[in-house]
Amino acid sequence: MTDQHLDAIYTALNRSDRREAKRLLVPLLKSHPDADAYYYAAYIAGDRKQARAFLRRALQEDAFHSGANRLLMRIEEQGMEAIKTTPLAPPGGRKRATTSQPVVNREAMQQKQRRIRRRPRQRGVLVIFGVASFLLSITLSYVTMLALGVGTVIVNPVAETLGGEAPIMDYNGTPIADVDNPAALLDLPASLSTELPLGAANATGDILRNGLLHEYKFRARVGGNIAVAVQFFSPLAEDVFPNVAIIDPNGELAGDRCRREIIIDAQTGAAFICAIDVSGEWQVRIFGKDGESSGAYVVTAEGIID
Repeated sequence: MTDQHLDAIYTALNRSDRREAKRLLVPLLKSHPDADAYYYAAYIAGDRKQARAFLRRALQEDAFHSGANRLLMRIEEQGMEAIKTTPLAPPGGRKRATTSQPVVNREAMQQKQRRIRRRPRQRGVLVIFGVASFLLSITLSYVTMLALGVGTVIVNPVAETLGGEAPIMDYNGTPIADVDNPAALLDLPASLSTELPLGAANATGDILRNGLLHEYKFRARVGGNIAVAVQFFSPLAEDVFPNVAIIDPNGELAGDRCRREIIIDAQTGAAFICAIDVSGEWQVRIFGKDGESSGAYVVTAEGIID
């Protein structure tokens, strides 16, 4: 299977030419089946059962295929209507510009991302990778649930029937999806609020549903520097920074007292180096938004020498 074949199928599906997409897909599924082929086959499936079967085959080939994970989850929630409303991922399950955009814009974006990834990282931010066993267990558990088609028990409103918190859908009459950073709303209630002791060995995490707020509290003294890191391992987290806030002991946003850093990339994680100017209990708040900051994540806070 060549990239050209996959690009042709992607283009056909983007212009809603199911007949052409099917013509290209059938021989590929027989000769060179892979995660992308099965994922695209779901978009031309005749019914929900067939679409789910294709997506599960895709996840058997690549458990981390973001497009297949997202579409399977939404089919479980919406049925075949999800085929019409879920954006098509390009080959490789990656997110890229639509075919209607100039190629030069896509290339400029890729160059910008490469520059971001080359930025020097603070040693303290990397403490998140000192807890490999924890990350592996929570990540594989989440992906396994998605692959089995039961992930929605955790990440959609069905969780409410199992005793989960009801999601926050609006704030003072404004849809929560339209709020720039819900985590910065100090009167927004947290469904999870817990202590976060400093140190890599105390890294923790959870699975964050759309519409919920998680809050972690750590203690720090004036004069120190604290590295706070939040890293998602989820196909539903692609813009984390706008949904994370650091709050000082006076109940004020840390603002420019915390400079941003990159962990793995600029989309799936958020890290901060904070200059502590007030002693007491600080907070890192994370709000869940589908497609931006929901799913499995890990959080840690570490004192560093900057």
